[in-house]
Amino acid sequence: MASRLNSRLCHYRSTVAITGAFDEHVVQRMLEMCHPATPWWRRLWQPGTALIAQELLEAGDPAMSASDHARDTLLAQLRSRAMTDPGCGPPARRSAVGRVLPAKSASIVRPGRSWCLLDQYTQAIRESYLINWANELRGPGGQSMPSAEATARLLVAYLLDEGCSEKFVHRWLTYHVKHDTTIYRLADLLEVLAARMSQPVAPIEILIPLAAEVVLPRPIPAGWLTAVQARHWRAENIPGASPTRQHGALVLAVTARDIYAAALEIRESIQRRNASHLLSGVHWCGQR
Repeated sequence: MASRLNSRLCHYRSTVAITGAFDEHVVQRMLEMCHPATPWWRRLWQPGTALIAQELLEAGDPAMSASDHARDTLLAQLRSRAMTDPGCGPPARRSAVGRVLPAKSASIVRPGRSWCLLDQYTQAIRESYLINWANELRGPGGQSMPSAEATARLLVAYLLDEGCSEKFVHRWLTYHVKHDTTIYRLADLLEVLAARMSQPVAPIEILIPLAAEVVLPRPIPAGWLTAVQARHWRAENIPGASPTRQHGALVLAVTARDIYAAALEIRESIQRRNASHLLSGVHWCGQR
C-alpha cells in the first residue's frame, strides 16, 4: 500500500504544471484526497467552514430539537474557522466576524436577528469562498496564511460540501494542471474554478437500463422507455457507446453539480428502494 501511494505521489510531482512549491503541494494533496485509492488516513475528514455555519443554522431551527451542547460546539468551531479561514474574507473582516458572533448559541434561533445575520453570512461565504482564497494567495501572506495541508483540506471540503463529487474534483484538477497548456498559479486555478461553480446547477438526465422485464402500468409513466426507445436514447446522447443488453429503461432528471455526483445520487436512491437487482448499469448525459 505504501509503495503504491508513494508511486502515485511521485507521478503527481512529475506531471503537475503549476508554479510555486506551496501551490504545487496544495494541488498534489487535493488530487490525493480525491483519489479513490488513497487510504482513509490521507483523505479528507473535516467539514468545510460554510457547512459548519449551515449546520448551526439548521440547529437553530426549533423543529430540529438540537441540544445546547451541540449548538455551542458548532458555534465554537465556526468562530475558530471564521478567524483563520481565508475563504471567509480578508483578515480584518474575519476578525470582525469573530467578534460579532454571539457568545452563546441560544440566541441563534430561527427566525431571530442572530439567525438571519448568520444566514446572510453563510450565503456570502458560499458565493465568494474561492475568490477570497485567490485574493489571499495573491496578497503578502505571512503568518496568517494556513499551511499547504490546511489549505488543501479547506478547499476540498468546500468543493465537496457544495455538491461536487471527488471524481469531478480530481478530473478537473488533472486536466488543468496536466493537459492544459496554461501554466497556473493556485490563485488562477481557483478563479477559473470559481467561474465554474458560479454557473447555475443544471438538471442532468440519468438513464437506468432494466436488466429484467417489468410490467408497466397503463398509461406508461413519464420517463419509462421501451427497449427500442432506450437504444435510441443511448445513440443520441452517448454516441459510440457499446450496446447494452436491456429490457427498457427509466430516465430520471437530477439536479447536481456534475455527472458523477448525479450518478451517485441516483445509485444511492435506488439502493434505498432495494431495487438494485433490476439494474444493469447507469449512463448519463447532460452537463460535462
